[in-house]
Amino acid sequence: MPENFRAEKYLLITTLAHIKTSYRMMDMKKLIIVLVVAILVGFGIRQYLNRSNQIAVSPSPTETPTPTETATPSATPEEANSIVAPDMQKPGSTVTVDAVMLAKAGYVVVTSDSNGKPSSGIGHSKLLPAGMSQKVTVTVSPALVKNKYYWAVLRVDNGDSVYKASDDLAAKNSKGDAVVVRFLASNATPSPSVSATPGASASPSSSATVTPTPSTATNTKNVSIVDFAFAPSNLTVKKGDKIVFTNNDSVTHTVTADGGAWDSGNLANGKSYTLDTTKLAVGTYAYHCTLHPSMKGTLVVQ
Repeated sequence: MPENFRAEKYLLITTLAHIKTSYRMMDMKKLIIVLVVAILVGFGIRQYLNRSNQIAVSPSPTETPTPTETATPSATPEEANSIVAPDMQKPGSTVTVDAVMLAKAGYVVVTSDSNGKPSSGIGHSKLLPAGMSQKVTVTVSPALVKNKYYWAVLRVDNGDSVYKASDDLAAKNSKGDAVVVRFLASNATPSPSVSATPGASASPSSSATVTPTPSTATNTKNVSIVDFAFAPSNLTVKKGDKIVFTNNDSVTHTVTADGGAWDSGNLANGKSYTLDTTKLAVGTYAYHCTLHPSMKGTLVVQ
């Protein structure tokens, strides 16, 4: 066989082997590339799924819980301090207060009257809790004297649960005034009275409700006709105030000004006469009962 043919045959065989080897290497490279791409795609899908799960179960970092709004109280603690008591109490050693409202624990203290203001204490209740207490009883000593005025005063306990006048200060209303009620020792039928301010010359009138309310100014004064006397017999008011004279005696009386400025006419038991001082000039007026001339009183209009 010619040498040239052998050489060509060898070259062909060598070339085919090289081509086969190259083809196998190319297939291997493709396979490696496919595997790398598959791994990358799988990793990317896994990362995407993990991220989606975190978003689904985790709260948004920008969301902030809305704080619960606190309701604004309708009244200050001072406005919760109030007292309801009759404007008359029977003479004796017991005083009954219809209802008490306290912002903090405290006491009802009964005092004597000095020039229309609370004076020395003559008795106090047990410690009352914060909130409402009804039918509070106070034992007093000395006993209430007929036709004399007294005061029921609210005081706040200082924390030791023991009453002491120097430590337990007077409860205040929203205006900063002491919460008190003035009453008369009398056998007459009482009517409810609300909190008053020291200095009032007579017990303030009120509606029949016993729900404690903050003390308010009043322009109505009460005078009781009882035991053949006017109680109080001396009264000072401001021009424009109204005065209600109520006959609590078993006999008929009148309320008649000495100078004729007013005349109630005959008032039977339980009847009342209202005097409007708007029409009166500023000054001092003496008055009496025409049926019982010994019954006298004085009204000062300022």
